[in-house]
Amino acid sequence: MNIAEFIPTLIVAFGIAFVLEVIIGFFGEARRKVRNIERKVEKGAKRVVRFLAILFIVFFILYYGI
Repeated sequence: MNIAEFIPTLIVAFGIAFVLEVIIGFFGEARRKVRNIERKVEKGAKRVVRFLAILFIVFFILYYGI
């Protein structure tokens, strides 16, 4: 694994994952209102986990060409 190939792929994967997360988050926000801080924290944690999952999947698709 050459680091020169790894970094640009990671940056592109991060960008794609961020755009997908924003789109998913936008539709999620439009459907329901968050009423208390506890739900906001829980939702934030879910958003981070979902973002990392999307990043992981996109990175492997780009890096290994699946």
